[in-house]
Amino acid sequence: MGFNALTVLLLVALGAVSFVVLTPRYTFAEVLVMEDPLGVMLPVAVPLMVAAGIVGTVILWVVFGRSLRALLPIFLGHGLLVFLVGHNLALLGLLEFSSNAVVAYAEFVGLTVFLGASYLAFAWVVDQSVRLVRSDGSQAARHA
Repeated sequence: MGFNALTVLLLVALGAVSFVVLTPRYTFAEVLVMEDPLGVMLPVAVPLMVAAGIVGTVILWVVFGRSLRALLPIFLGHGLLVFLVGHNLALLGLLEFSSNAVVAYAEFVGLTVFLGASYLAFAWVVDQSVRLVRSDGSQAARHA
């Protein structure tokens, strides 16, 4: 659960860093009429995505891996997430936002974190329930 939570936080951080590092160049209206918006915007965001992939991999590996055997799966998993999901967040810094759009983004991030926390809480309750049932069954078997 902690691995997934940290991964979501790293993706949210990628979106926040894109606002700080990248210069807004396009409005939403311009992006909607572009022939190939990803072909135009993605090359600018790729260095940020590569950095996020490497930094995120190192953070995840230090917190959860700490063995050379764990490094490759963490790198592949996080790298895929950054390039398949995180590119949307990395491109945010290239878009000009009105104050309403910034509020909408903050609400989106808040909702995402809330849903993630709800999922983690539900998974924790289920995990504790399963552990309780298993411990009751093993204790009953020992006493019989």
